[in-house]
Amino acid sequence: MCATSQTYYQLKLIPPTGKGGIVLTQKFDRAKLAKLDTANDMLDSKYGSYDTSTCEEFEAKAKVWYYAEVLKDARKAAGMTQQQLVDRIGKKREYVALIEKGETDMQLSTFIMISEALGLHFGLTKPPVAGRVQPKRSPWTAFRFNLLI
Repeated sequence: MCATSQTYYQLKLIPPTGKGGIVLTQKFDRAKLAKLDTANDMLDSKYGSYDTSTCEEFEAKAKVWYYAEVLKDARKAAGMTQQQLVDRIGKKREYVALIEKGETDMQLSTFIMISEALGLHFGLTKPPVAGRVQPKRSPWTAFRFNLLI
């Protein structure tokens, strides 16, 4: 009996009620899968490999988006509208909308002002070991994965 290059996977979808559900069976051909680009390869081709200017630009935009999401989530959790926030900080609503979409970077002073208006506290911490700078991590660390069969 020879080994097959095909693998079968089953996925059972059960509704929240716990009753019923469906089973999906999918057949994968290992030889075809081996020819596909990994997610890491796709990220590298689109944004550049780690420590390139393209990758660093992407990482900077990702951080802008992340902190914008933190502020937007805090505003919504406080039950505050954009207009109520801008009334507190003295900025234009359009500017806050751009920040929340991650479409514009903001000055540190604006970040702190918005944070304080939302009841958040901003602080800086030292690296765990005094005088030792932590090594730079790949921005893909949280996004990279491989399909293991």
